[in-house]
Amino acid sequence: PQPVAMAAAAAASSGSEKPLPQTADEVAAELARAERELSRPQRLAQKVFECGLDDSLVTAAEKETLRKEILEEVEAQEMSTYYQVVCERLGWPVDAALLERMVAKNDAKIKEFDAAITDARENYGDDELYERVRVKAKYFVQIGDGDRAGKAYAELGEAKVSVGQKVDMQMEQALLAFLLDDAKEAKRRVEAAKELNDKGGDWDRRNRLKVYEAMSLAWGRQLAEAAELLLSCVATFTCAEMMSYSGFAWYCIVLSMVGVERARLAKKVVNAPDLLSVSAQVPEAFTLVRALHDCRYADFFRALTAIAPALSRDRFLGRHVALYVKEMRVRAYSQFLEAYRSVTLEGIASAFGVSTSFIDAELARFIAARRLNAKINRMTGIVESTRPDSKNA
Repeated sequence: PQPVAMAAAAAASSGSEKPLPQTADEVAAELARAERELSRPQRLAQKVFECGLDDSLVTAAEKETLRKEILEEVEAQEMSTYYQVVCERLGWPVDAALLERMVAKNDAKIKEFDAAITDARENYGDDELYERVRVKAKYFVQIGDGDRAGKAYAELGEAKVSVGQKVDMQMEQALLAFLLDDAKEAKRRVEAAKELNDKGGDWDRRNRLKVYEAMSLAWGRQLAEAAELLLSCVATFTCAEMMSYSGFAWYCIVLSMVGVERARLAKKVVNAPDLLSVSAQVPEAFTLVRALHDCRYADFFRALTAIAPALSRDRFLGRHVALYVKEMRVRAYSQFLEAYRSVTLEGIASAFGVSTSFIDAELARFIAARRLNAKINRMTGIVESTRPDSKNA
């Protein structure tokens, strides 16, 4: 079975000599471990983002815990360059002794890589040379050194390599851009990888690139477009280097509510078996989408308030929380009004669990901005739908 094979491959790649997992629980545990190992750099980037947030979002105690975890990971992965980036970004003092230790390890590794590359160039063929140069390039990615990684990959690009290998190089540099919080570079690398893959790549790379592109789009406020890409990967997700499946499910659910119409939302999200399988791991997201789908608008508003802190702390969506919350309110009001030709302000306020004055101001603002097809008669306190009648159009 595929999970057993994946677990076996993960164990082999890590150099583990433990017996292969046999039971379903053992396979699941091994897959989870392998998944977490692959996504370590991206989880580290998330921690760095959280450390830079205001104390109202992340407490001082939480930041101290995050700081310790970041430093442990940075030292374990010998990330001398990334450490300096983080210190500058967060205003941390540089630990000269720690930096010196990591740089020494970097220099020793690079010396080994250069010796192996020289040996391959003198005694082996192009394939062996490519593999050894790529190991060096990936090490620069590991330590967060964008400049030296770029030079190493440029050297690789001049070699006789397959289209698939060229795609891999662009994807690895995209991952580095995601780590370094460089949205522009990430977008450039993803677009280059897509263009190459269209010329002769494979299904797996195409599938993983959809997740890369979706997160790049989410960074750029293109939330509905990102949702469509993620929805196309629900049953075929393999992009563990970017995030876990539960993390993927969270983004998929949250983003799909921006533009996916209600009937399709039920099929693709609310009742999707693959997403339901991790519903216990993303309870706030499922509470939100179910409340919207079931037209429980007061519950929806409460769920939106409950999930807002998680949105604010997310490195892809945190910059767009105000936009997201606004779009969710418009979505809920639009869905509610679709069921009525006219309805009182009191009726809407009661359905949403808010005051009449609040709903009056909200609707007036969105109607003025042409986000809602309705008008308010303040003499009678009635909201009338002004959407075109498709039967008489």
